[in-house]
Amino acid sequence: MPTNNYIDIMEKNHMEIPWHDYTGDDSNTLIKESGLIEKASVIGRVGLIMLSCGTGAWRVRTSMNRLSKELHVTCTVDVGLMSIEFNCFDGKDCVSQSLSISNTGVNTSKLYRMEQFVENFPKEDAHLTGEEIHKRLDEIEKIHTLYSPVKLGLAAAFACCGFTFLLGGGPIEMLFAFIAAGVGNIVRTKLIKHHFTLFLNIAASISIACLVYAICFNVAESVLGIAHVHEAGYICSMLFIIPGFPFITSGIDLAKLDLRSGLERLTYSIIIILVATMFAWIMALLLKLQPQDFTTIHMSKILLLVLRIITSFCGVFGFSIMFNSSIPMATTAACIGAVANTLRLELIDFTHMPYSVAAFIGALTAGLLASFIKSNNGYPRISLTVPSIVIMVPGLYLYRAIYNFGIMSLTEAVSWFSLAIMIIMALPLGLIFARILTDKTFRYWNVKTGRWEVEEGEYLIMVGACVADIRLSGKLWIAGTTSKMPYEKEKLPSYYSGLINNVGAEEFETLLGHPAPSGKWQGELELNDAICQMYYAKSRLARLVYRILADKKKKSEDKGKPDLNVLFIYNMPFRGIAKMTGGAVSMEMVNGIVDMVNGKWGSGFRKVVKGYFHNKRENRKYEKLLEGKEEQV
Repeated sequence: MPTNNYIDIMEKNHMEIPWHDYTGDDSNTLIKESGLIEKASVIGRVGLIMLSCGTGAWRVRTSMNRLSKELHVTCTVDVGLMSIEFNCFDGKDCVSQSLSISNTGVNTSKLYRMEQFVENFPKEDAHLTGEEIHKRLDEIEKIHTLYSPVKLGLAAAFACCGFTFLLGGGPIEMLFAFIAAGVGNIVRTKLIKHHFTLFLNIAASISIACLVYAICFNVAESVLGIAHVHEAGYICSMLFIIPGFPFITSGIDLAKLDLRSGLERLTYSIIIILVATMFAWIMALLLKLQPQDFTTIHMSKILLLVLRIITSFCGVFGFSIMFNSSIPMATTAACIGAVANTLRLELIDFTHMPYSVAAFIGALTAGLLASFIKSNNGYPRISLTVPSIVIMVPGLYLYRAIYNFGIMSLTEAVSWFSLAIMIIMALPLGLIFARILTDKTFRYWNVKTGRWEVEEGEYLIMVGACVADIRLSGKLWIAGTTSKMPYEKEKLPSYYSGLINNVGAEEFETLLGHPAPSGKWQGELELNDAICQMYYAKSRLARLVYRILADKKKKSEDKGKPDLNVLFIYNMPFRGIAKMTGGAVSMEMVNGIVDMVNGKWGSGFRKVVKGYFHNKRENRKYEKLLEGKEEQV
């Protein structure tokens, strides 16, 4: 191996996967007709790109499963924070792969493109070759950051400025936080671009943000004579580092029993929180800053409401831009966040609702609004919900908890930490309940009311490897919305009991809503009809063949050992005769056989004889062709 290549590999610490080596540039084979390895490469790469966007395990697995079903492959997936292990089966072979990414982050624009790719795959990409699909994925994978470090710095500045007001800060604290957060995030973005370690990125950006805030405060205190209480805003200047996205997705993953992904994301979030708060505490000691309460600003309730809406919008918009959302997507998320966060704050002020309960209602509202908007614009739900509630993550409370731990004020530390944990738990729960309320899992189409409704009752949920291996079960009570039941239970006892073998003609007609049509076969059998349908054949010989097959099938089933060969022939369509006889029977001959089955003995026999001799000639030509090729070789 050349030295330069070896150095590049060592610097990256992750070798790049040569995806195009799984395909051939000159291959014209569609992905549906390709081998299992090529299919697995597409499925695995889609999952890996989805994972690199920062989305949760459920969304990664769902995307891979959708592609697998379209490619007629069975896929089992285990998703972590930065790696995927999956197996692909096609009934003959099995491919196992373990893939990983070099770093994790959040990129909602790339996530949106990937969701469009998965959504459109059955219509568009499934009709392409593997090479063409990988070229499309190359284009999506090139979407790194939509914005320059300066623009991302401005986004963080606006976000933290909005944070400052919402936490109780005034114009002076907002201005200093704006400057400090902007500079801090520019430094962070530059360090990330040059692949510095996570700890260094956090430590440097937090330290710079605190230092810039302290400089701005000291200069303003010396020149303008501002009050010392304005130093409290330094905490807000570093809230851009709070890992809201992985924090919330970890809760969602844990709720969906994706324990590996959930615990890894939670650990990742806790590491960031601990490193950030520790360095913030150290900088506070060095710069002699204290996390004091903000001074109360007196204003009318209407003005406060308007300013909360504006600052919530700015805060969410800034975070969305930091997550690489497009301007329209960021604006949509900001509108949702403005409504949800303002509602949360108003509930706390006017109803004295506990912070965690208000956070739950805020997240629930954001989830419901995102579900409604998604149905109209197609944006990924997670790209709207998570940025809209990141502003509710209690970064201030977490920092005060660590600060008080550092100065050994344990009672105060536990109080702040407990409050923060309750809010953090409430946020993903709100999104989960919003998903439950908008999910059609328990819904059915009511033919009487003409809308989707839920039948009230206790549902038994079972999870297992198969129906014979149930590993987890639980009961869930679902409130109903059905005002008018479409069917009367008393008139459909067999259906409601599940004993469908007992369904009689009268009960079936009740379910159908009109008299059942005649079961008498009309018309003629065709190539796509099964051999077992010779029960309706006009030819007596064909009906005799059917009775012989049916008798053999019944005898084997009575023994408890079904004859697979008989079952195969019994259910095989007529066209399968040509495919399963190794060239002995052509489609022309099959057409003749179908005619004979339909009672057209004269025309059918002529087609069979004519097809026999024509097929014999064609087989001979093909054999000579093969022999000629063998001689050339």
